[in-house]
Amino acid sequence: MSLTTLDNVKSYLQITDGSEDSFLTLLIGSIQDLIENYCHRHFELATYTAEQHRINHKVFVYNYPIVSVQQIRRSSDDVLDIVLTQDDMTGAYRIYPNYIEMIDMKYVTMSGRTMYAMKEESYVEVDYTAGWTQDQIPSDLMLASTKLVALEYTISREGRIGLEMEREGYVQQTYYKNNAQSLPADVQLVLDRYKKVRV
Repeated sequence: MSLTTLDNVKSYLQITDGSEDSFLTLLIGSIQDLIENYCHRHFELATYTAEQHRINHKVFVYNYPIVSVQQIRRSSDDVLDIVLTQDDMTGAYRIYPNYIEMIDMKYVTMSGRTMYAMKEESYVEVDYTAGWTQDQIPSDLMLASTKLVALEYTISREGRIGLEMEREGYVQQTYYKNNAQSLPADVQLVLDRYKKVRV
């Protein structure tokens, strides 16, 4: 799965033949890596096993949206001793798009106050499935990826790789430089919505 497709990029660039297909495919993969590094997460639907977390009552997984949870191994004194599988986790947890809430670790008092059974952080390993298929990618993320591929393609074909600014008389042009600090503002605004905040 890619965040954009060859057809999207060719349509955006108004390329009608297949002469640039292999180069554009290379750029699509490169831009995907750049976006995933910037956002600190993967977007493709995949299963992740033995992902380790320190939690109180919520597990903020590294990749999302969460589709399903196969197994949670909880520990006491850093020894894994409680294993919850898909069959016996009913009522023990609640799945949200980017985290798992351990329901059995909290309770509500008579006054309506939420308390937690475990005051100290504990250690868990989680097996879960998360991400999107090709047809589930949000349109704004797909367009941002398409724009970056098209921009990289244009820079390479105009011989402006690595050039940040060019001045001719009173006219000054600034060009995209391929790093996360100088993403175009409209693209960065979109990517910031999907960027994982480190917890």
